Amino acid sequence: MDPSVVPPLWPDCAQFLDHCAYLNRSQQTVRTYEQMLRDFAGYCVKTNRDASRVEDITLPILTAFLAWKRTHTSAATLAKYASCLRSMLRYFSLHADRDVIAYDKVQLPKLQRHAPRNVPTAEDIVQLFRSVRQDTPQGLRDRALVMLFFSTGLRLAELCDLDRADLPGERLGTDSLMQVIIRGKGDKDRPVFVQQGAQLAVRAYLETREDEYAPLFIRYRPGRTAEADAEDREKRLSPRMVRKIITQHARKSGVGHLAPHALRHGFAVDLLRNDVNLRVIQELLGHSSLSTTQIYTHLVNRALADAVRHRVDPAGE
Repeated sequence: MDPSVVPPLWPDCAQFLDHCAYLNRSQQTVRTYEQMLRDFAGYCVKTNRDASRVEDITLPILTAFLAWKRTHTSAATLAKYASCLRSMLRYFSLHADRDVIAYDKVQLPKLQRHAPRNVPTAEDIVQLFRSVRQDTPQGLRDRALVMLFFSTGLRLAELCDLDRADLPGERLGTDSLMQVIIRGKGDKDRPVFVQQGAQLAVRAYLETREDEYAPLFIRYRPGRTAEADAEDREKRLSPRMVRKIITQHARKSGVGHLAPHALRHGFAVDLLRNDVNLRVIQELLGHSSLSTTQIYTHLVNRALADAVRHRVDPAGE
């Protein structure tokens, strides 16, 4: 669909997004909702669904849309779409007094939790950041990004949302641990702790910066003049850019395929292997449910089983 065409349903979607912003939902949440609602509103136009207002949204329309999304998205993403639509219907029902279908009729798909794959070890991370060049601003940025990711266990969006003010330069490297309060998923504040090595990597990167841009991690545009680059006000690295940076460096370093979220998994498993209490790990990761954190115990148990499996069996032949 032509992006310049405004779907008939969009004014109501925009009203809901304004409500989310008023509630001080995180920018990442609002952006995700916006993208999903644009998908839904565009789908209604493409399929000639008669849905110009939220009152026109029926269960068959929602079911057909989610069935269509299911053909080319993961179960986890599908659940996010369903949750977004439920939230919008709930808002119009409870806060805007509009005659919409009951939001609880939109059922959330059941998700099976699987142990994460390709979880890097601390040794993998050392191999990764040592392979990144340190003679360019981009290299120092990428090195700091990897080390900060693994040191804190941040989510990808949380890492991208960091500003320079969150890690004051005068404090970097002055202590073995630096506490930073970040606003995470569900707009909940939580503390994370940056190890000294990561602090020093961030400081080395920031010392190359001569700009006053707020984002901690900015992008560079090779081939652009300094004047043209200075006029680019949208400097913050996007999650997509960070994903590309990490996967490229992981491949070049010999670590293999590595997604950004794997660094968060590696952080959790590393803590478990060092006998850190599961409740503490839950708090550091910002998980609302302990069951989510317990997934990592399967990885540690698997490693223990492998260690025992390779022992000599005294009863064996």
